[in-house]
Amino acid sequence: MSVSYGPFRLAPARGAVTKRGVTMLAPSDLGASLPAAEPAGVHRSVRWIRAGDTEDVQRAAVAVLLFASVAAAALVQGGFFARGQFAVAGLVGAAAVVGVRIGGLRDHDVRPVAVWAGLLAAWLVLRGLLNGSFPTGAGGAVLIAELVVVIAISRGLDESTREAIVAGLLGLGAFVAMVGWAGVAWRVQPLALPSDGLWRAASTLTYANATAALLVPLALVALALRPERPRSIPLALTSMVLLTGITATLSRAGLLCLLGGFAVLVVIRGRVAIRALAAPLVGAALALAGTLPSIPAGAPPRPAVALLALVAGLGATALLTLSSRSRWSTVTIGAVLFGMALVGIAEAGAGPLADSARSIWSARGSLASPGRSYGIRDGARMVDAHPWIGAGPGQVVLHSGGRYWPFFHDEYLQVLVELGVVGGILLLGLLLAVGHALRRSRPPGSATGLWAGVVAACAATAVHGGFDFIWHVPAIPLAVVLLVGLVIAPPGRFVQRPEGKGGKG
Repeated sequence: MSVSYGPFRLAPARGAVTKRGVTMLAPSDLGASLPAAEPAGVHRSVRWIRAGDTEDVQRAAVAVLLFASVAAAALVQGGFFARGQFAVAGLVGAAAVVGVRIGGLRDHDVRPVAVWAGLLAAWLVLRGLLNGSFPTGAGGAVLIAELVVVIAISRGLDESTREAIVAGLLGLGAFVAMVGWAGVAWRVQPLALPSDGLWRAASTLTYANATAALLVPLALVALALRPERPRSIPLALTSMVLLTGITATLSRAGLLCLLGGFAVLVVIRGRVAIRALAAPLVGAALALAGTLPSIPAGAPPRPAVALLALVAGLGATALLTLSSRSRWSTVTIGAVLFGMALVGIAEAGAGPLADSARSIWSARGSLASPGRSYGIRDGARMVDAHPWIGAGPGQVVLHSGGRYWPFFHDEYLQVLVELGVVGGILLLGLLLAVGHALRRSRPPGSATGLWAGVVAACAATAVHGGFDFIWHVPAIPLAVVLLVGLVIAPPGRFVQRPEGKGGKG
């Protein structure tokens, strides 16, 4: 008989004592290679350490560091400025050191991610050197390296640790959403900022469109998990809060990408995804209705109405989640919602609500964007001047209304302008490599909740990149890439033949 702990296999010595099926050996039985802890003849206590305990501690430390890197970026202006970038680099670097033996990119299905990312980072550095903008190119390369490290390490975590990180990310998203909502309701800068006569939620990222770009993928993941936990009140309320935060940003691109990502979710999961949306959507609609009077800059804020509507939305979401399909439950919930609506209308007045809705529609109800149109025209001229190798990183200078901007509202155009066709091909290769790894990691059967949510989140983020410079806000790519790493199959465990479509019903 022998007993194994991780890579070690021990044979029981003569006189070994067994307890509950586990062979316990005295230090003298392990050979003379072990140093004596105390002089001979002195009684010694034996401490038993399983080989797996060290790995568990490693995984826990890595999980904390990875989550902390996303949280630090999200809470410090999205990690856009130097302070946040240094914090993220330090945390990701620490995670890489602690988890050096966890995960990896050895599988042939995921190795192309590292290859394409390395080529893109090298091209960034080379163009920076040739163009005299090495710091800008090196900064982009460091971010790419951080993303690869996050994928490599997170895919080696065990199931319970992955679930803890997902819960942490959803909680972080709910916090960011509520901070932005409160900024609008109470007119607190920079948590909310006036734009085109409207107050828009910017939260801790201090940029409304970036806030929406962070909340949309997290909302899609939360909605994707709901069919597997249909009676989970915390998950339903988190989904509702995330949707409320998205609406408070008034981001047209964010809303379009949310709809597109949800369409992907419906294709993967079927009608269960639509049913999962019902309760959070009702709650978010109530919360939005109460926030409307505080959004127009020309009207006084109504935080009491917004707070009442938020409480009503939370209550409605909880009741709809718990209720059965009986007629009396539906009637009760309807009566409660109707009463709260009457109180809200009486407090705010139907006129101000209608006026607020008209003001919002007038400013945000069109897809027209003069700034984006100007950027596309100017970017096309720059691509025409440097089609193959680009103008170099950091060479974009746009001016509008007396202000100068180094970014287009289109990440794909930004890559073409700065890195040329070569950079565009490398970016396309990287995106396809990530998509291939996700496709190969689809779990068999119907347990596709988290995987489906991450696929939808990636689709939404990829589309949103065509409307805003969200990839330059590290909190967003870090959060999405961490989710990707959590669903990519662990080393050596890629699914060979996914079974069925799963989850449709």
